[in-house]
Amino acid sequence: MTDSIRVIVPHMRPGTTPSVFIFLPSLDGGGAERSMLSLAQVLSREGYNTSLVLAERRGTYIQQLDGNVEIIDLQSPRVLYSLPRLVQLLCQRKPHILISALDHANIIAIIAAKFTCTKIK
Repeated sequence: MTDSIRVIVPHMRPGTTPSVFIFLPSLDGGGAERSMLSLAQVLSREGYNTSLVLAERRGTYIQQLDGNVEIIDLQSPRVLYSLPRLVQLLCQRKPHILISALDHANIIAIIAAKFTCTKIK
């Protein structure tokens, strides 16, 4: 048995590598941030196009990222202010999957996904 991860996205063409966005306020020290960082690195190692989307690029865990995970900085001092930039980014890049953690980031991610011009799981 292998330890590989398989992601099935119904609206994706066969043979396409899923793109995964993980949205967080920042990488300030905390359990959710550390878990999402680990998830991003595992997905990246498994061959998924993985991007860590941060409302603001800061935090103690930034140094722990490997070079295979893209960091996207929305340059927003508050998560709420990142909503327009997140919607724009989702429309431009059209990721297959959007993952978020922490209550306020989850709410913004849900709203942003509703306003995008593509299907996101």
